[in-house]
Amino acid sequence: ADCLGKLTTTHPTRYIPQLHSRIHDENPAARATVVSAIRHTLVESSPSYDELLASLIMDFLDLIHDKDLNVCRLALSAPNSAARTKPHLIRDHLPTLLPSIYAEMKVNPDLIRTVQMGPWTHKVDYGLDARKTAWETLYTLVSLWHTSVL
Repeated sequence: ADCLGKLTTTHPTRYIPQLHSRIHDENPAARATVVSAIRHTLVESSPSYDELLASLIMDFLDLIHDKDLNVCRLALSAPNSAARTKPHLIRDHLPTLLPSIYAEMKVNPDLIRTVQMGPWTHKVDYGLDARKTAWETLYTLVSLWHTSVL
């Protein structure tokens, strides 16, 4: 995904639409690769493809609602990257983005499983990584825009 992100920055008009077309792919690994590649393009500070990406950024960030936990976690980390290097891409979308991030911060009891380990039982929370990422993203947003986020 890192290589795809770097490749996308070299020819954004060619590769961003191709990545965009794979957002609704049936394969969760393909969706995870797409959102991860976009996250890596956000790290580049070059403004050459910002206009193209600005019109599509919320389509990529809507993968926060994906049913696959890995895709969701990666999509939650994308606003974190964008806030650090290209805040203008997400600033206007905060009213839409923040409720999605807040929703991912809640413990989902459906993602907690009890695992038998010999004579002991252990609870495993499969949503923990996504929740941590949501908290990290919110922390970044609040530290950058504490007056407008609050």
